[in-house]
Amino acid sequence: MLPKQVEFVRDVRTRHLLYSGAFAAGKSRTLCWKLRMRAEKPGAVEMLCRKTLESLKKSTLRTLLEPDGELPPILEPGTYTHNKSEKTIKIHGGGEILYFGLDDPAKLGSVNATGCAIDELVDCTEADYTMLKGRVRMKVPGLPHQFYSACNPGPPSHWVATAWGLDPGGSPMGDNYRVIQASALENVFLSDDYLADLEQLTGVAYERYVLGKWVGSDGLIFDGFQRDTHVTSERLPAVEYRYCVDPGYTDPFAIYEREVDQDGRVHTSREFYQPGVTHADAIDVLREMMHDRTCPLVVDSAEPAFIEECQRAGFAVKGARKGPDSILSGIQLMQQRLRDPGDGKPRWTINPACPNLIREMESYEWARSNDGLKEKPVDANNHGIDANRYDFAELDGGTPFVFVSAGEGDRAGRKERSSMSIAEIRDADPEWGWD
Repeated sequence: MLPKQVEFVRDVRTRHLLYSGAFAAGKSRTLCWKLRMRAEKPGAVEMLCRKTLESLKKSTLRTLLEPDGELPPILEPGTYTHNKSEKTIKIHGGGEILYFGLDDPAKLGSVNATGCAIDELVDCTEADYTMLKGRVRMKVPGLPHQFYSACNPGPPSHWVATAWGLDPGGSPMGDNYRVIQASALENVFLSDDYLADLEQLTGVAYERYVLGKWVGSDGLIFDGFQRDTHVTSERLPAVEYRYCVDPGYTDPFAIYEREVDQDGRVHTSREFYQPGVTHADAIDVLREMMHDRTCPLVVDSAEPAFIEECQRAGFAVKGARKGPDSILSGIQLMQQRLRDPGDGKPRWTINPACPNLIREMESYEWARSNDGLKEKPVDANNHGIDANRYDFAELDGGTPFVFVSAGEGDRAGRKERSSMSIAEIRDADPEWGWD
């Protein structure tokens, strides 16, 4: 085994142990070696699971019981008895393994186990993991309770990344959480041809599947967002303070303060992000946060009741610009802000004190269809993004549109009207129903 595989197998004390690896980092085989080591203990009852039973049978269970190319199975034939109907594997002279898929947890019944092996933990929900925690309670001398998992990296906003401190700047939930990370480049047994194929990957795919980093997917909308570039505690010499709001109650109520300098650069400096907030509470937050009630305040125009309350509170509030393609045009404005204008100084930065906005920037994705990506974002991980998008639409004026009108009489051909901004279009036809 590779050094990190040995390290994972030998750790018998960490209660929540994770092996996070890129392609060809030996994740399933490492998990099975540790499972074998623990299950050989007399009296042991070790659980082995994956999100679905079908995926478990096609991957992890094969590694455990069948040869893999020139590699032998983890459990040698003749050293165990396999009851397929009961889904149990009894080790001769040792304990037993119970295997199952999390797609049918009811079949677990009242299982009482000594430990649990989970393959592709990234496919599981936090509720799945919590359910498994309640099953590991059987005591066997010399065999500490342990949850040991393996997975490919996922996005930094994933619950696994949060629990094990894999999000940039994060930390594990406690001393009983440990992760061992492995990249494909550390596997000295890979062929040159395979490595050459991996080297063809670029961007997010290379970072996740070759280097083993927890980064966004290939469908990430703000793929130009980088923490080392766009996240900073350095404040701007502000000439204006602006505020933007995406109201919610079941969803988070998102409020942001933004600084604008004389060159038009923007720094999102403060964040309020919390569910279960009433309009009255949000008004109090704004009163505390705002430098001055005359500062520009942009609120989702789909919330007229809150806008009216902001007006009564004396705020200089405006409803956000909305209309056909307003989401896509707003995303384009934000993407442009993330690009280097040529002087090495990004036109939009975010304070580390805004962790929810940063998390959303790293996980906001395009929706997918059977044909691939679609030009529509997934309606999730976007409350802070929406609030900031509303203000960028005000600051940067939106995307210009060209309208075509039909001629009259002999002028049956079309003629093109002059280019108009969203603001000009709204002013020309205020009754259209922009909100």
